[in-house]
Amino acid sequence: FGGNRVLRSAVSDAAERTKSKVLTLLQVRDQWSVPILLNLQRPQANIPEIPPVLLDFSQTGAGLKIQLDLLVTPDSQPAVFQREILRAVLLEMSYRSLPSLPAGTPYIAPPDWLIDGILTLDNESPEIFDGLDTVATNPPTLKDFLTQRPSLLDSPSRALYCACASALLRMLLEHDHGHAQLARYIADLP
Repeated sequence: FGGNRVLRSAVSDAAERTKSKVLTLLQVRDQWSVPILLNLQRPQANIPEIPPVLLDFSQTGAGLKIQLDLLVTPDSQPAVFQREILRAVLLEMSYRSLPSLPAGTPYIAPPDWLIDGILTLDNESPEIFDGLDTVATNPPTLKDFLTQRPSLLDSPSRALYCACASALLRMLLEHDHGHAQLARYIADLP
């Protein structure tokens, strides 16, 4: 919703590519059941506090609703949109078997390490390679890694976090039936 036809088309295409990436990674078929609404908004002078992205997960009379509001500005970053679209896709996969949740039930968001791990699989930047080198020589404990809040990290620490997320995801996928186990993990998040 919102924006012009060209912008809606571009964002929809990016969302479909993100969904396809996840389906390919997990080696699962597309069994979509909960629609994800993408609402493109422009800045409004009378509402200056509109956040750049807002993910809303709720129960309506017709079932679950996932809505992602994206504030489109000249300095909008596609990577931020992709991250939040990925979060919405993983959320849909997690809750598709629970269409009748009572209204007001809090939801469990996909973990940041999973989102960062998926996003860094195809993005082997020099920062990620440097981070992997650091992780290999001095790995953090799993507990320390899983409890980190990447949104609060500075740039070098964020690169290290992404490297850890990528390494963890790769290890999980390398095990026998790793793709299927990861798909089950996502489905069992709630």
